[in-house]
Amino acid sequence: IPNETNLKKLIPAAAKLGCEIFCIDAGWYRERIQPNFQMGDYTPCDHIFGENGLEGIIKMISDYGMIPGLWFEFEAAGAGSAAAKLNPQTMLKRNGKIISPDRGFFDLTNEELRNHLLNEVDRVYKMGVRYIKNDYNFSTGIGVGNTAAEYNENERIRDKAICDFIDELYKRYPDIIIENCGSGGMREDNGTLSHYHLQSTSDQEIYYNNASISASSNAIMPPEKAANWANPYFLNESEYEAFDNGENTDYLIDRNLDGEATIFSMINGMVGVPLISGRIDYFDELNFNLTKEAVDCYKAIRKDIGEYYAVYPTGTELMGRRSYITVGLMNEEKTHMYLAVWKVNALEDEVMLDLSKYISGDADVKMIYPSNDDKCGYSYAGALKKLTVKMDKNKYMARLFEINMK
Repeated sequence: IPNETNLKKLIPAAAKLGCEIFCIDAGWYRERIQPNFQMGDYTPCDHIFGENGLEGIIKMISDYGMIPGLWFEFEAAGAGSAAAKLNPQTMLKRNGKIISPDRGFFDLTNEELRNHLLNEVDRVYKMGVRYIKNDYNFSTGIGVGNTAAEYNENERIRDKAICDFIDELYKRYPDIIIENCGSGGMREDNGTLSHYHLQSTSDQEIYYNNASISASSNAIMPPEKAANWANPYFLNESEYEAFDNGENTDYLIDRNLDGEATIFSMINGMVGVPLISGRIDYFDELNFNLTKEAVDCYKAIRKDIGEYYAVYPTGTELMGRRSYITVGLMNEEKTHMYLAVWKVNALEDEVMLDLSKYISGDADVKMIYPSNDDKCGYSYAGALKKLTVKMDKNKYMARLFEINMK
């Protein structure tokens, strides 16, 4: 939960890593009487952010050289919100009844509601917010309307209304960046993506499960829009509670002594757009340096990522399988590739990758992240066009390679 205490530690830590945007997640707005009751009223909950309220935190983010961002969920309608009571047409209905009344859905074809939400964005924009993470955590199910014959058409109209609303935000605020979170990976169709700068590919928090998501997402969207979680020093739910209760956190250092979870997590992000999460303010020197190196490496290669397309030397892989996962990002001329290799608790400590589909002549292979590494061995057999990678130091490992074809 965002508050003055944790944000004033996380903001400088993110800036020190070289992060460019700092987005505050759900919980920044009016305190809720009960879960979801006031969704849709985005009145800042100033007292949790200290003497200067949310605006002071937004200014702090800007002062550290980062773009301030906030989480919204524009379609979510809490039954106790003022927005839900604007008029009888504010919330979506099926067969004359409000769908999921306690946590329903706004009808964004309603002009009065749209104006309300635009005013809420205007308030935080004036504070300095220039990034919005728009979520969509529930579904209307079979559709909207009074008869089954109307459901599909009304869903189409509803989907168009949210996209039109996003476009209206761009018209009002040309410098704003909007991410489609969509419950972490929903609405990934190209029609929706054409209205957003970024698409969150998942809300999966266990870092070793994200390799299959990060790799496979590049098959359905441009890599430069695939916003992948990179969560070094990851915590499970009970551990978050321990943090909130002020319990000892030394175990984090013990658990991350070899840095492999950090490397794995950062490569999850680097094959798209890395969204860095986790308790980065608790980093030891090793894991800080590994994360900073990944950020710097990503900034050096991201222009290429915006122009390259994905290839899959070992195909795609399901989450949870004990395997090696690979994805390459290659230019159209087939002269250059970035190749990510993840070991996900695989039975073997070595994998041989056949790159003959992508390399026609000679090639140079170099590990670019981490750059100073003695725990992963690799060799390239030019005549066979096969890359062998050995990862025997941990159950979960990952490395990023650069391949120049001659």
